[in-house]
Amino acid sequence: MSFRQLPARLTRRVLASVRWRTARWRNLPDFLVIGVMKAATSSLHEHLDGSAGTASAQKKELHFFDSDNYLAGERWYRSRFDLRVLTRGRRSFESTPGYIESALARQRIAADLPEAKLVVVLRSPAERARSHF
Repeated sequence: MSFRQLPARLTRRVLASVRWRTARWRNLPDFLVIGVMKAATSSLHEHLDGSAGTASAQKKELHFFDSDNYLAGERWYRSRFDLRVLTRGRRSFESTPGYIESALARQRIAADLPEAKLVVVLRSPAERARSHF
């Protein structure tokens, strides 16, 4: 039985285990994409994820700094990024727009990622309302 033939659930567990065990060799993000709803943060994430100079987290919206995931620690967070050897010369990032609304998230980011840059995406409230409607 090849790796591709394993049941999806088992495959996810194996990959999660590998990511966890190799967390110390994984990147922390160089920048975070934050913003408001309906301001094209998803479009920006997709564009950056497809770019040769960047490497995104395992999935969009990790919600590490604004949820109980923070209690899992830095190892949990690192396990969501690529290995350093695979991203040499590329900037790592994650996109969680909700960080902009959380004072706790902003404090945690400042404490844990002092060198990280923030890419803030905003939009006119009237345009957001029209788009949401």
